[in-house]
Amino acid sequence: MSNLLNIFGYCIIPKNTLFFHGVNENKEKIEDYIFFGTKYRTALFYGDDIQIWKSKSEIQVPFLIEYVNWRAKAISSIPALYDAIFPEESHIKYHDLDIKQNPERVSKFITALYTNYNTTGFLTSEESGAMELEICLFSKKEALSKLTLIETSDKKNDKYYKDSLRKIKIFPCEKFFTESNQKIKEEAPFGTEEEGFYKNYLKFHSNRIKSEADDFNDIARQKEYWYNLRIHLKI
Repeated sequence: MSNLLNIFGYCIIPKNTLFFHGVNENKEKIEDYIFFGTKYRTALFYGDDIQIWKSKSEIQVPFLIEYVNWRAKAISSIPALYDAIFPEESHIKYHDLDIKQNPERVSKFITALYTNYNTTGFLTSEESGAMELEICLFSKKEALSKLTLIETSDKKNDKYYKDSLRKIKIFPCEKFFTESNQKIKEEAPFGTEEEGFYKNYLKFHSNRIKSEADDFNDIARQKEYWYNLRIHLKI
């Protein structure tokens, strides 16, 4: 896995980190892999019930995000990595969802990562251009052996409002910072000086939280709702 980590960077998910997985009994059961959200609310879109899992020990996975833009939208590295592994298909230019949501394509991709790079998962954006992140662990049986099921909850549960991203240690490659800084510079509001890019974004981020909060007590939940990779990495 070292080569993959050097190219893309990596994440260390500490012991006792929460994972959120939407379950839908009507969907086809998949054994090759399983996706988890770092936020409870993102799992709401993928199942009738939400499973809350906790890591039994530290987990290390590659960081498959190409860059973040000024609005903290994360661009997935999966299409570029897929092209590199399967150059015969590189002319098609798949979107990351074309890969992740196609059972045959994603199984082939995951098998190649496991076989060629000896990795058992990755962290990426929920969708290329989304703010939310997700973690994929390979082999459902093996993946769940690393976790403990805390409970299965319905969609009305508001106990798990904190973003698990806060606990994850991320070490991106240098290219991630270079491309992110370039995109941020291109998209920053007119008149923003380079040394003020992050300070300006923090002001925007804070104002968004205050405008979305119903009252003072809701601010803590809004901070988790809008927590993102740009805030996490302070770029």
